[in-house]
Amino acid sequence: MRVRLSSCSVDSRGSGADYTGGAEGLYEELLLDLDSALELLVKLQQEVSRTSSRLLAFVSSTWRQKDSLHKRIYDIKVACVELNKALGEYVDFAQGTLANSARLSDKKLVSRLVRHVTPIQQHKQNFSQALRGLEEMKWQVNLLVEPVEPGTSDDLGTIINLAKELVPDAKKLGSLIQGNSSLLFKRSSDFAAHSRNATTPAEIHVASKPPIVPKTRGIAQTRHCRRKRRWRR
Repeated sequence: MRVRLSSCSVDSRGSGADYTGGAEGLYEELLLDLDSALELLVKLQQEVSRTSSRLLAFVSSTWRQKDSLHKRIYDIKVACVELNKALGEYVDFAQGTLANSARLSDKKLVSRLVRHVTPIQQHKQNFSQALRGLEEMKWQVNLLVEPVEPGTSDDLGTIINLAKELVPDAKKLGSLIQGNSSLLFKRSSDFAAHSRNATTPAEIHVASKPPIVPKTRGIAQTRHCRRKRRWRR
């Protein structure tokens, strides 16, 4: 997804009432119109729910037995990576919404958003940490079967517990953003007047990565250089 961003920071103490110039607590404002923001929120929330459900579908009374893990370990790994990605995108949106709220006079809303955003951020941090632990052990089935060896962290179990917890928290945050969306985002007409380069609804489907120069342009330039070399000869 691509959204227009503007830098600002929110007080790292969690009040959300003050802007600071430091890097700590730095978030990016979401420069989206109201309709685009709501469309994107629904899409991201659905993706978190979908990827969480896919991961939890592997859980059963025997899923941590050696034979079961051997058959499904690759699919479990893919599901974990997808959920981590979806959660990261949702956190980015949540933090951007929090940055938007800091310009409002209603500081109570800012504080409420902080309280709902913080658990999602913590889920993402814990999920990524557990996923790194699994990558470091190279997803060895012998180390993932239950019961886990004493003194060994159960990163896979941690991920499953987080997958169960994060969806309700994501829904609570989503409901709060939707209920106050008219304050957090400008309507299309107001947004267009505010910025000549307003983001259109179609742009939210473009990956949020730096623009990539089309390969066709590079090919054309190469051909042009070849023609120049021939001419010099």
